[in-house]
Amino acid sequence: MIHLIDQAIEQYLRAAVPLPEKSVDVSFVTPDKTWGKAVTQPSVNLFLWDVKRSAPRSQAGRIEQTIEDQRYRRAPLPVIDLNYFVTAWATEHRDEHQLLGAVLTAILATGELPAEFVPEQFAGGGPITLEVATSEQRKPGDFVSILDGQLKPGLEVGVSLEVDALQWKEAGPRTDVIEIGLARNERKASARTPTVDDRPRPVRRRRQGSVVMEGRREPTGPT
Repeated sequence: MIHLIDQAIEQYLRAAVPLPEKSVDVSFVTPDKTWGKAVTQPSVNLFLWDVKRSAPRSQAGRIEQTIEDQRYRRAPLPVIDLNYFVTAWATEHRDEHQLLGAVLTAILATGELPAEFVPEQFAGGGPITLEVATSEQRKPGDFVSILDGQLKPGLEVGVSLEVDALQWKEAGPRTDVIEIGLARNERKASARTPTVDDRPRPVRRRRQGSVVMEGRREPTGPT
């Protein structure tokens, strides 16, 4: 899966910067001192240093679809963040800066990988987004150890994509009506001690201009 994204990013950069294959190399190996000494022509190194699940694009709930009257259900696809450290290598620092600036411009020019560069395996999913990390997200010394102590200018580029790692499962028939009924348990009602609420409710009747409450026994006492 990841190697397909590597290939897609390389194809996009070669077309957008552009990076001709005959004059510029694109590498994904660790850019340590040994590799740097072996570089013989201008090169762009995209070192994948971090893979994690995306928090901003995470979704909850369930997704449903119907195929031939059968409903299927699954959770939203997980979204993964791939973080690349991008550096430019050449014999002259000026050439490195020019090459790095051209790569930066190509990445900033699009918020997502254009459709013509999206691998077929990801064509049915969400967009593959490209983003340059902000100064708050990255510190200049984070990759010094990778470069054998050499502080080299570079870009941290985040690639976010959905991974089709979940299977659809058959769902039961859709619920159309929910009925709720209440019934009194006569056995329990007859066994318990009568309360005030169990007494007959009084009925109001009008007799000869006066209102009489029938069914209620009025207290008696001296008048």
